[in-house]
Amino acid sequence: MTSLGFSGEIEAADADELIRKRRRQRKDGSLLAQRLAGIAGIVESQVVPRLVNSYRADTLIPDEPEAVLPEPEARVVERLADLTVKDSSAAKAQVQALYDDGLPIEAIYLNVLAPTARLLGKYWETDQMHFADVTIGVGVLQQMLHDFEAAFQVDAKAWQPGLRALLMPAPEEQHTFGLFMIGEFMRRAGWDAWTGPLPPAKELEFLIKSGEFSVIGFSASSDNRLSDLADTITLVRRLSKDHPICIMVGGYVFAERPVLVEKVGADGTASNAKDAIKLAHRMNTRRIKHP
Repeated sequence: MTSLGFSGEIEAADADELIRKRRRQRKDGSLLAQRLAGIAGIVESQVVPRLVNSYRADTLIPDEPEAVLPEPEARVVERLADLTVKDSSAAKAQVQALYDDGLPIEAIYLNVLAPTARLLGKYWETDQMHFADVTIGVGVLQQMLHDFEAAFQVDAKAWQPGLRALLMPAPEEQHTFGLFMIGEFMRRAGWDAWTGPLPPAKELEFLIKSGEFSVIGFSASSDNRLSDLADTITLVRRLSKDHPICIMVGGYVFAERPVLVEKVGADGTASNAKDAIKLAHRMNTRRIKHP
């Protein structure tokens, strides 16, 4: 098993191959990618254009049987939440130990990091932690996502034209960990997923009118963001009238009350990153068959 340290390094042979691959991919970047990369704040060195394969709509929905991912004990998540706030080095060492003991990276993402982020959110909502502490803790988790990225994307599928998603938080939303995790899973599944803060109106207009995105994703953690989110989705619908797109939403508020999906004008929601990929594939296939 390749040993991944939290310096972001992997074995030399793997690292060299990853560098060569990404250099080849960058050569194939579209003019849109070059322009988008220059928009301040919309992406943070996350855009890696994929190799171009022939596009077939009937192959977009993955049908591989899913393996059951092992789950660590609940106390592992509780201890990790505490460590992310009090001792980031110890927190990273705990996750590294799980990886070294054979826990798959996918399980670390879905069954360790994601529930830890949710637990930190609950601590804040119930006044068990200050917002500043929760921000520090989630920042540590997000750094772990970055450190694991190279190993997580080793088996990533090549990008297919038509699979491009723009993922953003709802207006004023500050919880973005889940959004970045979904981006990682989508890139691994062959999507060109762009994640970043909600841009100013002019930049959002350019992004939507470009016609390059087939799926737009928004994340919200509480219902006090829903009115502004609904207005933003209405704007996106209007800007994309010449090239219809699919809009999915996620976050605590939609997980607890799925009925809110229709209220804000979205097409669907998913409870986790893997389900978000399935939803994106299904919506995109319907869009292609019924433009």
